[in-house]
Amino acid sequence: MVKQMEIVPNKFIPGILLAIGLGLSLLLFGLNVDAVVQGVLITGAAVFGYQLVKQKDKQE
Repeated sequence: MVKQMEIVPNKFIPGILLAIGLGLSLLLFGLNVDAVVQGVLITGAAVFGYQLVKQKDKQE
């Protein structure tokens, strides 16, 4: 969804995803270290998954 918003530059997308991931993780698990780690991991998985799909179709 964030990628489709033309008002948001691409360089800010990982930061926005991190804020969303951390926020939702903290809501679900409460304020603790595990929630922060899970938020960072889910953000990494989202960015990594997107790059896998994007690079799969790239020709070199």
